[in-house]
Amino acid sequence: MQTYTEGNYSYCIYDSNAIIKDVYNKISGDIVIPSELGGYPVTVINDEAFIDCTLITSVVVPDSVVAIKDKAFYNCNNITNVKLPNGLFTIGASAFEYCKKLVTINLPDSLESISERTFMMCQALTGITIPKNVKSIGTSAFYDCDSITNINIPDGVTSIPSKAFMYCNNLESITFPDTLTSIGDSVFDACFKLTSLTIPSNLTNISSTSFVYANFNYTTSLTFKEGYSKIDTQGFSKCRNLKQLYLPKSLTQITAGAFAYCNDITDIYYAGSPKDKQQLIIGANNDALVYSATWHYNCEY
Repeated sequence: MQTYTEGNYSYCIYDSNAIIKDVYNKISGDIVIPSELGGYPVTVINDEAFIDCTLITSVVVPDSVVAIKDKAFYNCNNITNVKLPNGLFTIGASAFEYCKKLVTINLPDSLESISERTFMMCQALTGITIPKNVKSIGTSAFYDCDSITNINIPDGVTSIPSKAFMYCNNLESITFPDTLTSIGDSVFDACFKLTSLTIPSNLTNISSTSFVYANFNYTTSLTFKEGYSKIDTQGFSKCRNLKQLYLPKSLTQITAGAFAYCNDITDIYYAGSPKDKQQLIIGANNDALVYSATWHYNCEY
């Protein structure tokens, strides 16, 4: 495919659209990407188009762009702000990885997925809103984004893959949608400030390492929503600082070792009655639930 050059930009033409392939790597400062090249609308920023452009400080992506491909802005480590257009559907893997000074980026409502490692090592990124149309989040998508304090996962997301929020060590709160069914390995590993968790009723596949070091020493309260029926993961064992447990009336079984070594649990707030509790099966190695914690019945939460 023939390549053309205009100003700092190298591009090709496909189906009457311009695709940015490369830029002059000394491009610097606050840049506004052109909406047209060669008289054709710019619709795609291709793989590695701006890779290692370390002199760029901010980027405005034009409204014509619908896709940003893999590693498009990889290691643009002086970018502080990115403005994305409404109509953008795709952001590729590692698109903003190692943009360590990136503070703000708007994710448009048109966005449908966040790829693997998209914002990995964006350590200055503070507030980020995941759009309501996003249905998937990639592996390590927000790995080591250690300035993020809260995340709201939108309805429609069914799984959070491994290491998605690993080392987000200032993350204080996470809101899960009712559509969520699984959480992978080390998703919240080393999220040291994540002290309170609410588990939706459909989240039945929780890796035993999902909350490593988040839950071991920091999680103080754990809530399971009404509709949750069986706790059969080891993902909450060794929650050594867990003190309050909120259990729904719908719960029928807690399997062996689900809360092993959670010896500091002092209070269990249970939506059912003492008679309902008699039907609740509690497996071995859940000592605090059986011997030391105080059960509070008919609790609303």
